[in-house]
Amino acid sequence: MMTKIYRWVLCGLLGCMLAACSGKEFTIEGNIENLGTQNIGFAWYDNGHFCINWMPAVDGQFAYKSSVSGKTVVEIYTRQMELIARAVISNGTDVKLSGDIKAPYNIEADGSKINRRWSEWLAAHASALQNGDRQAIEAEVERYVSDNPDDLLSGLLLAYHYANGENRDATLKLLENLDDDAKPEYITARIDAVANGLEHADATPIANFALYSTADSIEMFDFAKSRLSLLYFWAPASQERNATVDTLRKLYGRYTRQRLQLADITLSNDSMDWKFTVRKDSVKWKQFWALSGRMNSQIRRMGVDNAPYFIVADSAGTKLYGGTSLDAAKQQVEKSLKKK
Repeated sequence: MMTKIYRWVLCGLLGCMLAACSGKEFTIEGNIENLGTQNIGFAWYDNGHFCINWMPAVDGQFAYKSSVSGKTVVEIYTRQMELIARAVISNGTDVKLSGDIKAPYNIEADGSKINRRWSEWLAAHASALQNGDRQAIEAEVERYVSDNPDDLLSGLLLAYHYANGENRDATLKLLENLDDDAKPEYITARIDAVANGLEHADATPIANFALYSTADSIEMFDFAKSRLSLLYFWAPASQERNATVDTLRKLYGRYTRQRLQLADITLSNDSMDWKFTVRKDSVKWKQFWALSGRMNSQIRRMGVDNAPYFIVADSAGTKLYGGTSLDAAKQQVEKSLKKK
């Protein structure tokens, strides 16, 4: 299992090295209270490649250098995959981060005007962000984007704090009204993946996948462990999630694990949104977080085009159902596991 995970990470690193140019590097320095000594991850998309590199932070301090082929957003994570900060990066950029990991939305960014302004916006709305108040967050982003159509920060807020599978029309309308300078390619690509969804994957069977779980580690989901598997993909903004979880809990309780296994996977861009939501679930199945949401390569291979989304597959990973209907997924499970 671990060999497959290492191979996946290695492929990402190789793609990253191939994509990066040989010019000047960027630097991200940090002095983060209560971070301690641990490995931290730096993740970004570069020229179509997903890159994630790890390095140790010692007593909360770190200095990371690398290079990219163009402007992008780098996300910094703890070893538990909790988001520390995001920063707009290009070669030659030097960003200094400071603050307390216990108050991540108040972490300050210096050395870059756009990153400083982004961190100031997060600090001003820290309470709503920390509490997962999607209604308040979306209202604030809508106001800012409408008032500042020529501001790059508008594009960043739209891509990283607004767009999700349930507000597609509103997202695209706001995006359309932005000036070109406020929506460079790296922003529109992310919004396209999050708001518009992805094309269905034609290839079957679905391969086993490894994602970060509530056990604070990367875990493998193996279709062969059960006669049937049900996967539920969701976003924190889903209004029907509580009812969906209740329905799945009842369905899951009707069968043994040899007959049915279940997993839910969030397409949230922010691990803190995920942890805030799942801590209230008290479910017995595996719960996963996909780093980078719909842009995650394993999610793309499964053909997930929106959230909520359901996949029912047999022990070989052959997709028996894939779509947005919980009722249809439930009926497929009952039909496939019906006693003869």
